[in-house]
Amino acid sequence: MKKLVYSLLLVLIAVVFAACSSPGNLVDYRADLSPANEVPPITTSDATGFVDFELDGNVLTIQDNAVEDLSSEPFVIGESAAHIHDGCADENGGVLFPITVSEEGDGGLEMSGSFDLDDAQLERLNADCLYVNVHTEEYNSGELRGQIDGLLE
Repeated sequence: MKKLVYSLLLVLIAVVFAACSSPGNLVDYRADLSPANEVPPITTSDATGFVDFELDGNVLTIQDNAVEDLSSEPFVIGESAAHIHDGCADENGGVLFPITVSEEGDGGLEMSGSFDLDDAQLERLNADCLYVNVHTEEYNSGELRGQIDGLLE
């Protein structure tokens, strides 16, 4: 009887361990950053960039990014010079989350952060109505913008 209980206990532990260690339902998103995406578009900047995200449940996390050739120093609004905003492609919207940024020199930035989205924000994300905006001294309202959309394949 002890062997049976011990065996069942080992099986239960293995099942619990397997369930806890398996990855969740992860979904990948990207924001391609361009001055032309700003509202209104900027035509006098050579800045470029992207931000890759991973969504795990309701947590959106920056996985990779590159920002190059900004015209000037980052311009901090609130807590950061980069944010996730609520707004579809041709509209400006309010800041939802500040993004942690660090300068890399020569007009580059490194971004990081994890953001807990509520149900309404998840709906906006899946409707391509959240965007990343990078603010600089020369372009206070934003030099680079990109909708968070499109599953990476």
